[in-house]
Amino acid sequence: MSETIQRRPARRNRTRNKIFAAAMEQLDGLPSGSVSVDTIAAAAGVSKGSVYYNFGSKLELFEQLLSYGADLLLTQLRETCSLPEQLGIAFDFLEKNPAFGQLWITEIWLAPTNDPVTLRDVRKEFIDLLAESLANDPNVKRGLEPIAVLGAVLLVARDRNMFNPDRTRDDCVASIQALLS
Repeated sequence: MSETIQRRPARRNRTRNKIFAAAMEQLDGLPSGSVSVDTIAAAAGVSKGSVYYNFGSKLELFEQLLSYGADLLLTQLRETCSLPEQLGIAFDFLEKNPAFGQLWITEIWLAPTNDPVTLRDVRKEFIDLLAESLANDPNVKRGLEPIAVLGAVLLVARDRNMFNPDRTRDDCVASIQALLS
């Protein structure tokens, strides 16, 4: 009996990760409102009830998906203090996970009625990290808002993914660095 209890969290994490992966796959190129729980469940190979059991609602799924993706990206960004390296890491992450950037934009900036504390906290973590990096970079204009850098990274990465796939990561990083100096 104790083995069953010990295995359940691992099984639940596997199920949640399958649902996360399916949601990201289904979101790529579509607004979050057009992706149904049925579609996500089918893509994950789980029942609709399993999605609701693990997340409670579609909004909660997207909030936790953003939080999960943000944690992955923040962990990578904290490994370096160099703003150019952080920009490159962010572009690499968004290239591998284009739906994350899209979800970030739609859920945080385009959905003013959904103002969950979780998303505000995630946003603040990114802003604080960028503020520190901007303050430590002597080549950056003083007074530049970290939110402008975050917005530029998300939008340039999304634009590259959708309309300019021939632009290199280094070109994207250089274009944002040019805005900073």
